[in-house]
Amino acid sequence: MASAIPVRRQARSRTLNANQPDLWPNGQSPAQQYCAEDQRLAVMASYGLNQLQGDAELMEIARFAAQLCKTPVAMVNLIEEHDQLLLADFGAPSGPSVVRSDNLCAYSMYKSGFVEFRDTTAHPDVAGFAAVTAPPKVRFYAAWPLVSAEGAPLGALCVSDTVSRADGLSDFEREGLGVLANAVMRRIGGHRDQVQAAKERELSEERFRIFANSIPDIAWSTNGHGEFSFFNRRWFEFLGIDAMPEGGWQMLFHPDERDAVMKEWEQAICEGSAFGREFRIRHASGEYRWVICRAVPVYDADGTVENWYGTITDIHERYQISEEREWLANELTHRIKNIFAVITGLIGLQSRGDASLGAFAKSLSENIRALSRAQEFALQIEPSDEDRLKNLLHILMAPYGVPGHDTVRITGEEIAIGARSATPIALVIHELATNAAKYGALSAAGGSVAIEVASENENVRISWHESGGPDASGPGEQGFGSRLVKMSIGNQLGGSFETNWNAEGLAMKIVIPAEQLAR
Repeated sequence: MASAIPVRRQARSRTLNANQPDLWPNGQSPAQQYCAEDQRLAVMASYGLNQLQGDAELMEIARFAAQLCKTPVAMVNLIEEHDQLLLADFGAPSGPSVVRSDNLCAYSMYKSGFVEFRDTTAHPDVAGFAAVTAPPKVRFYAAWPLVSAEGAPLGALCVSDTVSRADGLSDFEREGLGVLANAVMRRIGGHRDQVQAAKERELSEERFRIFANSIPDIAWSTNGHGEFSFFNRRWFEFLGIDAMPEGGWQMLFHPDERDAVMKEWEQAICEGSAFGREFRIRHASGEYRWVICRAVPVYDADGTVENWYGTITDIHERYQISEEREWLANELTHRIKNIFAVITGLIGLQSRGDASLGAFAKSLSENIRALSRAQEFALQIEPSDEDRLKNLLHILMAPYGVPGHDTVRITGEEIAIGARSATPIALVIHELATNAAKYGALSAAGGSVAIEVASENENVRISWHESGGPDASGPGEQGFGSRLVKMSIGNQLGGSFETNWNAEGLAMKIVIPAEQLAR
């Protein structure tokens, strides 16, 4: 697209001939008045006209113009800063380029319409031009100015003869020459569009290269078949090679992952689906480093994969940190379990032989074991699908289930639970399960407990319902279990609970803000 230049369109004028004075005052046409020379030259430069010298289509236009006007010479002549640029000609004599000050086309391009000199020697403005006074001694000359879409004068399509013509061109010839001038402009205008498009592509590619070389990751692209066409600077810095190794990029992969990675990559190419995988690749240092490679396909208008664009990100340090965290967490879990075991052992040791402490010691030990199971749940290395409230409930209630029977049923939604919430939830569920085993539904044959998890607006509801056990209506005074539930649910999790004692067994509804539960 041509750059916008503030040039006004030229007005229509009468035909010029040797007997007509210059139509514009002060010797200036509208183009001269409204288009500065630097602007005109900038427009000319946007056409890439040097590439059109000798163009077959323009040569054919020049040949036809000469035949149409019955002249020995026709030219597509553009005017540069000092000289002419002859793009195409028919019958033009060879010789040095005509300087702009002596050029008939340089004179004609500033006129607003058809220009005709039936006898150049009779027109004072051009009679002294070298082309008139010296060979080829032009006597007849007719031209249409070539004007850009912005209104900048570029040159002229002209025909000439060494013999003057009293009658000049006929109306048909004049109109035909104008049609050919328009064809010239379409040809050079189309070429300018191609030049501008090429420049824009080059600029876009340069911007992409600058961007790609500025990112810390390896950036690459391939054609639709997976043949590599581009790597950014980071490729060479990270891998220490300046060319693809013989055998392809798979030769850079760790041997243990090579086949699996290539199988997935080839499958992605075949299906046109996104690719993503972690694997090890040989670093410039010689060691294999963990990376994550991602790639997406780009389709053409027909729906065929035209290119692949991808990145390779170094995650080696992160991978090592993850492994270290896993080792530390496992070690921490092991040590915490040992501490819980030691505490449980000390409780048993201190209460041994003392009947008054036996029941208390047993209850306390069971609470500590519940804390141990909750800690194991909370100390998972990475968040996963297992970090769900129902999963924790299954872990806590596993000791109370009877194989082959629905003694404990856990139903409802899969809701995330955070590490900080696991301990208070574990204490409450363990207390409820212990009481159910001692006095409630789980103490009787055929008794059962149903636990349901559900979302309620911005809260999470846990429903505990016992059935098939002894009559639980009319409970006694509030004991340790009730105080524990109040402390855990109300104080630690900011929730609430309702307790109903009935003939079927205990029913409790616990409501906890979802935001608190996820912490």
